[in-house]
Amino acid sequence: MTSDEYSAGPALRRVLAEAGGPELLDLLAEGLTGTDLTTLLLEVFRRRADRLTPAEVMRRYRTDRFVTPSPAGFAHIRRAEDFLLSALPDDFQMLTLAPLVPLAAHTAVATVDPRKVVATVRGSEVAADPTNALALEAAQRRSQALAADPRSALLVSARR
Repeated sequence: MTSDEYSAGPALRRVLAEAGGPELLDLLAEGLTGTDLTTLLLEVFRRRADRLTPAEVMRRYRTDRFVTPSPAGFAHIRRAEDFLLSALPDDFQMLTLAPLVPLAAHTAVATVDPRKVVATVRGSEVAADPTNALALEAAQRRSQALAADPRSALLVSARR
């Protein structure tokens, strides 16, 4: 049994049997470029969205834990953030991270199973852990320092 066969649970096997077999999965995963897959998926989701009624969207909003507001109050979170920020040195650089990271950031950087990450249609993932985005940003800054000076010993950190 290959690793792909092993990872294919009963739900995936059922879907592939109904949709034309494992060749479809191979085509989508490896046979199309990322851009072509995105084009295909955008059309699929456009068609699905066109079929949904406002009542169905509202039902999803009520039942999907990924789309509802946090139960923690804004004022409580804000006070905690302000308290933590006040403890930082003045030269500490704060970043406002994007809510998305490149596809596979969680798998490649932190070895998280991609089935536990919310992927987007546009080849990105919802940032589940800011550590991964910070690691990517640190790598980018280090690359820039080395591009400017191949012998750079600049320490990449959260400080300016």
